[in-house]
Amino acid sequence: MRIQIFPVMATLSRLQELCDRQFNDFIPPSVAIFRPALPMVFCGILHYPDMGGRLTWQTGSLSQNELYFLVPLERYRKVDGREEFVELGATTPYIFVDNPESVAAARERFGMPKELAEFTTDFRDLPWDVGTQRYLRIGGWEPSTNGHRLGPLLDVVYSTSTPCTPGTRDDDLPRPTTRFGLLEWSKFAENVKLLAERTFGAETIDGILRRIQTYFSLVQTTQAISLFSLRQFADPEDVRRARYSDLIAFRMQVADLQSLGLLGNGPFLSHFQLRLRRTELRPIAKVLGLRVSQRTSESAGGTSESYEAIDALVPFYAQADTDLTTAERLCWHHDQGRGGSWHDDAGKLLSPPVAGRFNTHFGPSGASFLQPQADVPVLDLRYLMLAARRKSVERLLAKMLPAETPLKIAVAGRNREVTGLRLLFTRSRLGPWRHRGELVWNDGTYLSIAIPVVANTGTGTFNANFMIQEFCNNPFTVQSMRAMLGEPTNHARFVPGDAGWFASTRALTTELALSTMAVDRTSSGASVVWSSLLDVLSVDSEDLGGLCLGPDAVRDLREEIWPLVSQILPSISVGHIPSPSSPNRSLLDRVMVTSFLEDPLERRATRPDASGRQRVVRFYENVTYPLASRTGLLALDESSPLGSKIARLPSMGGTFAIPVIAAGEAVTRVRIDRFEIISETVPQRRARSA
Repeated sequence: MRIQIFPVMATLSRLQELCDRQFNDFIPPSVAIFRPALPMVFCGILHYPDMGGRLTWQTGSLSQNELYFLVPLERYRKVDGREEFVELGATTPYIFVDNPESVAAARERFGMPKELAEFTTDFRDLPWDVGTQRYLRIGGWEPSTNGHRLGPLLDVVYSTSTPCTPGTRDDDLPRPTTRFGLLEWSKFAENVKLLAERTFGAETIDGILRRIQTYFSLVQTTQAISLFSLRQFADPEDVRRARYSDLIAFRMQVADLQSLGLLGNGPFLSHFQLRLRRTELRPIAKVLGLRVSQRTSESAGGTSESYEAIDALVPFYAQADTDLTTAERLCWHHDQGRGGSWHDDAGKLLSPPVAGRFNTHFGPSGASFLQPQADVPVLDLRYLMLAARRKSVERLLAKMLPAETPLKIAVAGRNREVTGLRLLFTRSRLGPWRHRGELVWNDGTYLSIAIPVVANTGTGTFNANFMIQEFCNNPFTVQSMRAMLGEPTNHARFVPGDAGWFASTRALTTELALSTMAVDRTSSGASVVWSSLLDVLSVDSEDLGGLCLGPDAVRDLREEIWPLVSQILPSISVGHIPSPSSPNRSLLDRVMVTSFLEDPLERRATRPDASGRQRVVRFYENVTYPLASRTGLLALDESSPLGSKIARLPSMGGTFAIPVIAAGEAVTRVRIDRFEIISETVPQRRARSA
């Protein structure tokens, strides 16, 4: 990876407050008490050209850019009433990446508070003074009065008389005016001493220098660091409570250091400056106690932004290979509404018990994004029903539903050979101006793939939709669906076709295309890239020739399954909290039912044979989302007239052309009514022997 580190000074009291509000107020002191190790925070900007696990051929590797703010820590624990030093480490309270799969994986497996961002090195239209260049701009997603938007987050600017051009590598920048060579920790300490005299007073210099020397001596000797995070999932019925919490520790090791050097044109005055956008959503400088040298306001594109300028001290770069050597759960807490206690990873009770509160220090939980709002958004809905083999669907449900749950489900319909799957597309309409800021969490386009089922909880039977997979282009919705409901929701891109949303007069056209992150295997390896998932095609009216489905079966699906598909029913979702040490091991399995209230404003139900158009969903089969084969969807024979017409369309890889058995449209408001957790299972581990 390529890494650039910009050290900045911070206030120890603010960093201690961060440790308390992020860790110490929540976890048992017998496991960890965290203190800031240095009066410094390290802003790191990384480029991972290739990142993956041990089974890269199966999971694929991915590339990403990353921004983090790293806080060095000292970990203690209370033993017999006194604090005992355990180790040095760090935490990253703010971290941003431009790969959506990395966001979901890091949040759920390691509890890292990653957010989606965008990185750019476009040097044009700079709002800064002449002689100052923007070295890098990073934008983050945030709510605004007209919906969620990508706004400025951090600019790294570079002041020098020697300009750098777009694409300049850090080791090609103008070198320091005094020869300093590779980074020397002793020289680094001397420079920090100068700043310490100005900032903290002479009485604290020795203590600060001892901390710095101890910390960097350990990092330099071991070339490794332990990172800590508090992973939490809020209770969907009460966002003030943490339904599940654990303390995660994972160790990063430098496997190979290829290069190391200084950035800028001076060992002390680096000429690099971080300009953080000041917002209530992410008060980074305030929370971390960063030393702000200047506060400015800049206007661009009709908007005014406030920035906090922070001088970087002795910034340096490195080229290195790193490994995640270990990842473990130090302690965990499961609150089912009866309080609960903390346990170690083997299940042993820890004392004293600590309340299972949700930590709101870094913003709201994913659960709060879907809480009731002042107004309900108006949604455009499109229902599509596809035919699938009943046995394939039953096998899939049996694999997805945990054996311990009391919930019993059966595939809807009496036909023993086939059943229907529902594809639900929704798109939010912009509401009145006064409500747009309140509806930000519901903005965007959404797709869910579900199986209509009959569910029984032991107290009654009801119709529902069992969620197989969901996709959304709103990062807040993706986060909330995964964190609160445990639903399999992923980030996606929706591209309207030539004729827009489901309206066409052409002989064969793409009405909607959807792509998401998926594993792409080649002869030399596998990588996670943006990949097509499905297209909705519209063709001239034709019969379903080439489909292994008789007219009686089509009639049965339209009479029995279509009424369940073309309305908003309760949804059943199965969620898992993965182990940090193994993504294949689950620490908690949850089965949940979410019910809704619908206010239909306009509804039109159509069928392919009555609309004058035939719609076909073309699935792109891949190892990440084998949706067509896994669910047994009934595809057109490529030798049929319609099948051959679709087969001639350009595509990469295998595709399945699935005719739409019935389609419907509606304009409505949908509000979440209630949540019900049917079952939660925490698998127990055998206690480790001494």
